[in-house]
Order: sequence, then structure tokens, then C-alpha cells
Amino acid sequence: MQTDNYWNRAARRRAGRRTILKGMGVASTGAAALALIGCGDDDSGSGSTATAATGTSAATGTTAATQAAQPKVGGTLRWAWQGTPHLDMHQDSISGAQNIVAAAYNRLLRFKDDAQLPEPDLAKTMPEQPDKTTYIFKLQEGVKFHDKAPVNGRVMKASDVAFSLNRARTDSPAFIHRGDLINIDKIEAVDDNTLRITTKTPDAIILSTLAGYQFFVLAEETLNTFPDLKTDKATIGTGGFVVDSAATDTGAILSRHPNYWREGKPYLEKLQQIVIGDQWSQFLAGNLDVCAIAAEIQVGFKSFDDVLADAKIKAYTYEGLSYGSAQGHFMNNGAPPFNDLRVRQAVNLILNRQDNLEYGWPIGAQPSIALGYNQVNAGFGLPEKEVAALPGYRKDKRKEDVADGLALLAAAGYSKDKPLEFEIMAWSVPHRTIGIDEIQLAAEMYQRESGGVMKVSVKGLEWGTWKAAEANHEFQMISSAYSMGVDAHDALVKMYSSTGGRNFAQFKDPAFDAKLEVEKAEFDVEKRKELVKELVRYINDPSRIANAWTGTGPAPAASLATIKNRPTIMDAGKVDQLFYG
Repeated sequence: MQTDNYWNRAARRRAGRRTILKGMGVASTGAAALALIGCGDDDSGSGSTATAATGTSAATGTTAATQAAQPKVGGTLRWAWQGTPHLDMHQDSISGAQNIVAAAYNRLLRFKDDAQLPEPDLAKTMPEQPDKTTYIFKLQEGVKFHDKAPVNGRVMKASDVAFSLNRARTDSPAFIHRGDLINIDKIEAVDDNTLRITTKTPDAIILSTLAGYQFFVLAEETLNTFPDLKTDKATIGTGGFVVDSAATDTGAILSRHPNYWREGKPYLEKLQQIVIGDQWSQFLAGNLDVCAIAAEIQVGFKSFDDVLADAKIKAYTYEGLSYGSAQGHFMNNGAPPFNDLRVRQAVNLILNRQDNLEYGWPIGAQPSIALGYNQVNAGFGLPEKEVAALPGYRKDKRKEDVADGLALLAAAGYSKDKPLEFEIMAWSVPHRTIGIDEIQLAAEMYQRESGGVMKVSVKGLEWGTWKAAEANHEFQMISSAYSMGVDAHDALVKMYSSTGGRNFAQFKDPAFDAKLEVEKAEFDVEKRKELVKELVRYINDPSRIANAWTGTGPAPAASLATIKNRPTIMDAGKVDQLFYG
């Protein structure tokens, strides 16, 4: 049974005046815990950053990956999301869009079923490497785009792959994944079936980075016709499913690609994303095939299988897209009041992490700094005892930490008579890790824990407005969970490097950037784990506090037992292999 705490008591007080959407687990900006398919980025070479999902079936006691059944063609796979604002994943990592984009597009590489290591997708084989910085890819031949104007089903060429990857690294704040490819020097089409990528320095993770869902392949003429890739008409890929329609208010419908290059696939005839609120009830009623086990559903249970057993439904659990998400309070270091280091240090000490964590992840929550659940459990995060002894994380010295935080605020000129006033921003939907519920409770928590020295307001924004405010640093504090990717390097690059696409704090530290370069070039996984830990210690030094991290937790989803051949890891490149059995 979950321990009662401030966040849950406060949530119960709100129950009479708000219906909580029983939706996704954690979104990244976005990553949906409800996943057909998963997200990517990982460590290449001899080790994997993340562990595999459990895939345990409450109904049968078998794993999803070992369910034996003869593939059948046909059927519609139904899932739900609260509304997808657009489909241009180069410009965002939108939760609902990931499922659609992963079904409609292919990538150069994808992930294996049983390990988060890259394997060929549009590449015919893994690349040749004539030297430490050159990768030569031979591509699958005869791969056809969807038969939609202006591409009209033509054959994909290496120039399409080069164009797509170069667009993803566009030097603009809107392209939040550009930092992932910062070490790439050149991307060139040698001929129609050969691609050459040259990195600036040896790179231990570049192949796994390229396997990420965000690095999909499109045709250049699409952007000669459409201003961006945000609409259903502009979503034209080589993937197993064609987007027939997609809208924020009504959801999406995708149909089987009749000229798909993987013979005999996909098995499913259609995919349908439905916009509804109470997803869990719809799942139990048989109106959805997959559904997140949202935080409010987990309360009172010790395991996710216990949740399914109590629901008396034939289903199994698996880890969704948010497997790598972490939650934190992100402060705009470039503007008042958080341009004052003393204020950031005070927030880091006063934040009540434990209650915040148990509210967002009733099952499996754990403190973490800048790393997701998979990365921590793979040994890249700081040891649990070390985190537990850090100021702001110490349960046994909670009063001391709060007192130290209040002393810092006093030194900065704040008191009950002159409180620190700031606004917390997040998504406007009810949600325990990214939405209006979470920030309202966070505001109450700060005011309560500080004894009134903090005076906090909240702002819930529509998704697109929120994302624009993030990109332009038009906020004081954001409280949300974000996908940390599969590899720990991705998490640190996005959030802390000078070119990071999610460096909301505007943290600028040349020494840290240099340390990242050293870590990225280390091919020995065990040595790289130690380098990552040193990087985490570096950003958590009181003299460098930019964000106040709460932690991470698992992001379970449930699938009806009739859905077969689900990968152990929900890699975003494998929806074509699912079938009803």
C-alpha cells in the first residue's frame, strides 16, 4: 500500500472538483507511456544503457516476446491519447505523435527486440567503418514512399536520408534534437544507395543516436509543397502505415501500406488513435487494445501485475515510451528570480522530492539527477546511498535542509513580508507528472515547506504554446517530466550542453561541454558509466545548480493478451510486426 503523503492528500481534496484523465504515464515533451512502440537512443557497442522491459503477463505468466502464435493479417489496433498537436518530430518529441510517426516512417537504423542496441532499418547492413570517424551505409533497394502527393510512391534514395538527417540538425531552437547530431561533420549521398556520415571525433553512441524515433526519413519534395511536417497530408514516409487522417480533437487513422518493402508486413490492417479521457475504463471495457497504467490507477498496489490481476483482464504489462523519463523543476537561469544562484540553491533544498515522486510514480519511484529510470538501473546514475546523502535529498536531515534553504532566501532578500514570487508553468491537462494538477500541488508544496517565504502561482498552457515558451525561455519555472532518451549521454546533452535542445535553464559551462566530449568518445561502457556519474556530480555541485531534479520511475502500459509479437523493448520501429492472435 502506498504511503500517504502531502501530494496525495492534496489530490484527494481536489477530487470533487476535477476529473482526472486516466491517461498516459509520463510524457517527455513528450513521451507517452501508452506506447505501441517505443523511443530510441542508446549506447552502441558492447553494453546497453537500459534494461529490457518486464513484459510479464498477468494472465499467462509468459513474456510478450515469447508468446508463440502464427501471424495473422488484419485487425485494427486502438490506443488513446489526449490530443496530438502536430506530427513534426524534428521540431518536438510530442507524446501522441511518436506512435503515429513511428508507424509512418522508417529510419536508417532501429533497435533490436531483445536489447537496446542498433540494427539496420533502411540500412541494408550495419555500416562499414574505414576509419574511426567515417560510416558508410548501404541502403535497402526498392523502398517506396507512400503514394501521396507530391511524392507519389517513388523509390527512396540516399539523398532522402541525407536531407532528412540534415533537416533534423537545423540550427534553430525549434529543432530540439539538433544537439544529438552535433558531432556529425558531414552527411552525404555517395550514390542512390550509399550514404556516408563523417563525425568530427570518434563517437561511441552515434549509431544508437541514429536509431532514435526522431531521425526518420522523408522526401525533400514534401517540404517543397508543405511548410513543415505538422499535418497528416505532409506525413509521407516509407513506413508500414499510411496516415489517412490526424487531428488534435479527433485522433488519427492509419492504413496498411500496400507497397511496404518488408514482405508480408505489416500484419495489422489499421491503427487508430482515439481522443478520449477515461482511458482505463475504456480499456477494461474492451474499447482499447493498449493503455497506460496511469499513476492514479497504481495507488494502493505493489506491482503493475497486481493492478491487472485486480482488474480481472487478460493482459500483460510492458514499458512504454516514458521508460527513460525524469521529472524536475527547471529554472530559467537567465532571468529573475532564478538568475540568482542563492535562489536556485534554496529551491534545490526546499523542494519536497519524496512526496513529489510518490505522487507521480506510486510504484517504483526513485530519486535521480538528470537521468531516467532505465539509465539509473543500468548503472549510469549515482548510487542510491550517495543520492540519499545529498542536501535536498536527505530524509533524515529534512529540517536542516529547509532551514539552509530559508537562510539562502534571507540572504537574497526574501522573507514572509517580502516573499519570493515566481510562476510554475506546465501543460494545461490534468496529469501527475506534467500537467496542471502537478504544478498546483507543487505551488502549494513550496509555500507550505517554506512557511510562506515562497509565493507561487501556476500557468497551464495548451501544448503548442507551452512548447514555444520553452524554446524561447519565456518562463520562470517549468515543472514536468521529460524523456531522457535511451542513452545517458543524450539526457545530459539535451538538458545541460550549451547546444542542448532542452537546456531550459540556459546552463552554459565550457568545462562541462568538454567533459561531455570525453565521455562520448569512451567506448568502454563501464568506464563511460563512471564518467557519466562524474558529470552528474558536476552539475549537482551547489555552485552549479541550474535545475532541481525530483527523480524517475517506471512507465507501465497494458496490452490485451490478444496482441502478439510485441518487442520486449518497445522500440519505435517495430509496429509492423504486431498482430492479433
